[in-house]
Amino acid sequence: MNFENDNGTKIKKNSEEDVHFFESVRLVEALLFASAKPLDRAALQSRIPDNIDIDFVLENIEKVYSTRGVNLFSIGGSVAFRTASDLAENLRMTVSVKRKLSSAAVETMAIIAYHQPVTRGAVSYTHLR
Repeated sequence: MNFENDNGTKIKKNSEEDVHFFESVRLVEALLFASAKPLDRAALQSRIPDNIDIDFVLENIEKVYSTRGVNLFSIGGSVAFRTASDLAENLRMTVSVKRKLSSAAVETMAIIAYHQPVTRGAVSYTHLR
């Protein structure tokens, strides 16, 4: 797998340092996917080798996921995967919830049905009798 550095130079997974970088990227991806909340950079840095820069790892992850359904977002001093903003409308779901009417609502509907045509005042007056 190839990665890009800041100036667009390709980094190939062939040296020992590249292998550590590649494994660090994989580990950070896994941590971000598994976490229910955003993770701060210091916590991520503590999980990878000291000679690997977490900002460089996150930049590579951000580039890889920039065109995907999830993107890497900075939230304060933390980072997290979030759904791509252009997909938000496609993810909305309308769920209809069926609930029974309360006994007061059923009684009010019965009064309205029995006394047609009826006004709001008549419903209140009939209901209080």
